[in-house]
Amino acid sequence: MWGIQKRIIILGCFLMFGMQCLCFSQQVSPYLEKEIEDIKKEQEAIKLDIQLIKTLLIQRSNSGAPQQLQPQTAAVNIQGMVFDINADTVMRKGNSNIVMVEFSDYQCPYCGRYVRETFPKIVAEYVDSGKLDYAVFDFPLASHDLAPKAAEAARCAREQGKYWEMRKELMSNQDSLDKLAVHAATLQLDAAQFQSCLDGGHHTESIARDQSVAASLGITGVPAFVFALKNPLDPQKVRVISVLSGARPLDEFRREIERVLPPSGKAQ
Repeated sequence: MWGIQKRIIILGCFLMFGMQCLCFSQQVSPYLEKEIEDIKKEQEAIKLDIQLIKTLLIQRSNSGAPQQLQPQTAAVNIQGMVFDINADTVMRKGNSNIVMVEFSDYQCPYCGRYVRETFPKIVAEYVDSGKLDYAVFDFPLASHDLAPKAAEAARCAREQGKYWEMRKELMSNQDSLDKLAVHAATLQLDAAQFQSCLDGGHHTESIARDQSVAASLGITGVPAFVFALKNPLDPQKVRVISVLSGARPLDEFRREIERVLPPSGKAQ
């Protein structure tokens, strides 16, 4: 009889201990999940750094000279190449013949930092003054599963006149790209129209086209920036002048913009 009682007591102790472990795991789990997410973001940032370093090393081996951060940092020389820009994602305030083209990914931490910190200053100094046009190409990386739909969301917002607002909203909230309807509500978009656009995949072909252009230009990482001259007979076609890779300091963008702009700041 005592043997049975002992087994019951021991079993009860195990059950109580198991319940305590379960409660502890439920309390710790959210913290562990946050740590895992932070580690993932750091890994993505490291990948981007490695990718940029590889590109610079390739250039150095090709030139045989000490490598500096020169404007032309793509793995292949694309200066003079011609490609089409999409007028739907162009910011234009004047008659400039120079366009700065950004290749970006909504899940890329460097892209987010650029859009939040540097992009507004470039717009204020060069786009609002009419010296420079600005275009965005979507280049969602294969490792970023939320980036393609986020790119669609920005274009769906454009249908309601709020492309740039949605771009800023998403880049400022990269930890919640799975809540696109919430961001649409924040911008007071028509919810039904926005969701219908997303569900219908209305802009998947345009995004695929952007990716194809990036591939043709030899761009493999984001953010990347192409400075190009518009064809006066066909403004949709532009010719590459130079390239910058990475979310660089504002002064580096200023130097390159001033270099490619003609003295008048209007045409070249």
